[in-house]
Amino acid sequence: MRKPLLIKIAFFTTLLFTVAVFGGPDPLQYDQKTILARFHDDMSAGEIQLTLNGSGISIHKLLVRCLNIWSLKVDTSFVTLENALSLVRNSPGVIHAQYDHFVAQRSIPDDPEFGNQWAFQNTGQSGGTVGADIDAVNAWDITTGGTTALGREIVVAVVDNGIQLNHPDLEANIWTNEDEIPGNGVDDDNNGYVDDVHGWNAYNSDGNLPQGSHGTHVSGTVGAVSDNDNQVAGVNWDVKIMLVAGSTTLTSVALEAYGYVLDQKSEFLETNGASGAFVVATNSSFGVNYADCESGTYPLWNDIYTAMGEVGILSAVATMNINANVDTQGDVPTGCSSPYLVSVTNTTRTDTKNSSAAYGAESIDLGAPGSSILSTDLSSSTSYKSGTSMATPHVAGAIALLHAAANSAFASFYETSPAAGALLLKEMLLENVDVIPALENITVSGGRLNLFRAAQAVHNYAGGTDTTHLVLTIEDTVLTAVNGTEFPAQIFLTPEDTTGRQSSILTTTAGFLNLIIYNTTVEPRTWTLMNTEMPVVEIPALDSVSVIYPLPPPGVYLYGDTSRFQQARGLAGMLVRKSSINDTTRVFDWVLTEWDTVWLSSMHAGIEPEFPSYNPQFFTINGLSAPEIFTAPETQFQGQLGEMVRIQMANPGLLPHTLHFHGFHVNVVARNGLPITANWKDSVPVPAGETITMTLMLDKTGTYPVYDANLLSVTGAGVWLDGMLLQIVVEETP
Repeated sequence: MRKPLLIKIAFFTTLLFTVAVFGGPDPLQYDQKTILARFHDDMSAGEIQLTLNGSGISIHKLLVRCLNIWSLKVDTSFVTLENALSLVRNSPGVIHAQYDHFVAQRSIPDDPEFGNQWAFQNTGQSGGTVGADIDAVNAWDITTGGTTALGREIVVAVVDNGIQLNHPDLEANIWTNEDEIPGNGVDDDNNGYVDDVHGWNAYNSDGNLPQGSHGTHVSGTVGAVSDNDNQVAGVNWDVKIMLVAGSTTLTSVALEAYGYVLDQKSEFLETNGASGAFVVATNSSFGVNYADCESGTYPLWNDIYTAMGEVGILSAVATMNINANVDTQGDVPTGCSSPYLVSVTNTTRTDTKNSSAAYGAESIDLGAPGSSILSTDLSSSTSYKSGTSMATPHVAGAIALLHAAANSAFASFYETSPAAGALLLKEMLLENVDVIPALENITVSGGRLNLFRAAQAVHNYAGGTDTTHLVLTIEDTVLTAVNGTEFPAQIFLTPEDTTGRQSSILTTTAGFLNLIIYNTTVEPRTWTLMNTEMPVVEIPALDSVSVIYPLPPPGVYLYGDTSRFQQARGLAGMLVRKSSINDTTRVFDWVLTEWDTVWLSSMHAGIEPEFPSYNPQFFTINGLSAPEIFTAPETQFQGQLGEMVRIQMANPGLLPHTLHFHGFHVNVVARNGLPITANWKDSVPVPAGETITMTLMLDKTGTYPVYDANLLSVTGAGVWLDGMLLQIVVEETP
């Protein structure tokens, strides 16, 4: 079954944080020279002005006589609008003060059938419950879709049975591959797909898209052309829909369909948008009823969803149209564990779960309207359809609209870290549902999609440049020593780390860390920054947490599980908080680790070994041993004569290590992130569970060894070369 993916938020700081932290006044939302204030009833205009004298603020107009509400004018050459508001709020006699917000008519589309789309605006039509909708009208005041804050054209891939490409309420929003010439039988853009002008047909492995009622209906919900005085509206008024035919028959067809989407987004990232497509979501409503995704019989489903997630694609998937508990009875894909899935069940116009829809407190993320949904259909028409298939495109469309609503800080973060950005957006989506009794305790979020609240959260995203967002997954793995010996381990791994030889090295310049940790193991784990006052994070088995807390000063720190046994198992690594000062010094990060294969095998079997029996056989730097270590990019040490370099070392193991720098003297400048002054000759002890930072002047040319003073650590399992040994190569300055 899927692990719960509603991420638990813990805030470890004396400051107050919320999911959406509002920044300074937005010129598009406020008059830039006005403050509105309510004063005590007995204050006269003269008394009010007296309290404001010398502040750059003056009374302008009495707005509400009986409440003594005034508009105040601000001389912004004297005081900023933000400071003016703070000053007024703290002035004697003030009850309330606020900005003078712009007010606009609600964005209701002029599509003639919009009144029947209760999922967007439920006014009680046809026996519905007022407000039992996704609050689309308010969300459309923020955005109606189209592009991101950085100008990227947003694409949703609808994986379904087909589409009417020339439907008058869809045609303008159909994605087009501008680099492909239609119908010439040539792969014009050399992307491996011939004539993929508007998508791909995975049934026939060609670019000829079939027509399909179901796919046409789903596409209209995601993004019918809206406010065009024609038929219906979509969640997005402006979005690009990529149709990929491949929703039935075999898993192989579905994999080819998803593979096309993955290729398009990967190409976009690799070419920085010169080709490919900025796909942010897929929509699908097919699967295998009552299948156990975690049984080992369906591994490729998790693989494809995770691969798409790692390039920033969230996959909205419909659960079974059966009143069954996916947690206990299974379903593919909504019972799969990929964190990039957003699984959806069907709600009605009265905010109940449709009696023919599946559920699951650990498997199904949220509900969305899916009963009697009006959308586009074949023959340029519209029709009503019901099912989880109709609920899911509301969520896929919401993911796209959130990207359009997101401010530039989120958009930049997403483009820099697409996998972490996708998970953060999913977090905002699930945290901002309308919790309803019908879904409490039977879905992860306990609620139904609220588009407006989610759009507000991402629109006011305040991560900015002073918060780093990182994702770690606790994974069981098998490591291979330089002599071919394999041994089990557990490590913390980021989505970007493709080596998988040790727990990932984390880097940041920010003052705050937003960390999402997924525990894919069957045992609870912990996480902390060692040798600091940072609190301990507890991650239950098959669960996830998200934490935000301030980081210690710039320096090098050890992170990992609080258990020394688990650290020896691999659950510890290096975190580097860099200084914001521009520093051109070349830096080398070394993680010194030893491995006891007997211990590792015991812990893998659930047996806790005895400390006196600890006898490691393999020794690595950044997961490598000599001679591989000499040529690996992450450990190659080459410099120029006269260059000063910095070496940052972490020892997450149980044994101390003393590195000997043959031919050089080094200067230790920090220990566990704290500055120190300690001159050493040519050997530097790195105690177990600590970090050391040193500087080294390359004052001679040649090749010089660096090795652990412990002979066993150099030779590994008694074999030369096979251990903690690398080389410093110094060349003449060109």
